[in-house]
This record gives sequence, structure tokens and C-alpha cells, in this order.
Amino acid sequence: YNGKQIPNTRHPRGGEYNCERVVSLLLSSPCYMARREADYETQSGMVGVFTPECRIDGSYHHTQCVGSVCYCAESTTGRELEDSKRPIGSSDEYCEERRNVYESSDCYQTMMSAKEAPEQFTPECDDFGSYQPRQTDGSRNFCVDRDGNELIETEGGVRGAEYCQELREIHDNSPCY
Repeated sequence: YNGKQIPNTRHPRGGEYNCERVVSLLLSSPCYMARREADYETQSGMVGVFTPECRIDGSYHHTQCVGSVCYCAESTTGRELEDSKRPIGSSDEYCEERRNVYESSDCYQTMMSAKEAPEQFTPECDDFGSYQPRQTDGSRNFCVDRDGNELIETEGGVRGAEYCQELREIHDNSPCY
């Protein structure tokens, strides 16, 4: 879309390189597929269709805008990060930093590596890179602090872990921890 070089595609002339394969993989990324679908809907006459901005590696751009409002987006899904909406023109630097903090966090890195190893525990993260107060590993529920350290294991499934947010607040504000 923008004429920029696709990363890792430069190669010597005459050398073996399957450019079609690389471009095919890029265009099959979730972002470019969503973009193509939005373009199709717009061409079909639909009004107000959201068209995502994609990076040249196929991931979602850190800033997505709808009308005059922009939000920070997660790179692999384009999902809006909580509490990130800003007026157009004042969001780009904020969203780049916000997504960098989120995606470089221990929680996010652990979550992404666990997706590649299904037998591994997959943590749930908030949109600021901290661990969600309640974590579930199979049938086991437990409460954690912002860094993922277990505070207490709970009995009774999800119902037993309904007070994890309150327990975390006590933990955060207590001189005992």
C-alpha cells in the first residue's frame, strides 16, 4: 500500500527467493485480511466502515483511528487497549509508547510464549501489562499481584476467586507486603 520495502525480503539478483510466498504470507495476516474486507465493504457501498492501518510486517499499527478519535491497538489482533482513546493528532506518540510498555511487559511476553506451548499456563494480562488479579490454570483459580506473584489460592472455582481485586488492593496498600 505504501511502497516501502517488506522486511527480510532483500536478496541478491538472480538468487533464489520466493517473493510470491512472502507477499502471500503478508497479505494473509489478520490485519491485511481485515483491511481487504473493509475495502470490499466500502466499494460495495457501505458507509462508515472501519479500515485498519497495517504495518509492513502485517501487524496492526499502534494507532488506529475512527473519525476524529484514535485508540492504541495491540499488534497481533488490533484490539483496542483499555482507556487509550485520544483525539486525532495527539495519539501517535502516546500509542507507540503505550503499546511498547504493554507488549514488552513480563505478563504479555509470558502470555505470547504460552500460546506457542499449549501445555504451559497462559496468564491473563490487563491492558497496561500487569497481571489480572484473578488467574485460572485449568480448574485452579488463584489471586496474584500486579507482577504475577500468587497471593492466595482459592477454593470453589471462579466463585472462590471473586475477591481477588480487593485482595490485591489490600496487598498494594499494606505495609506488611
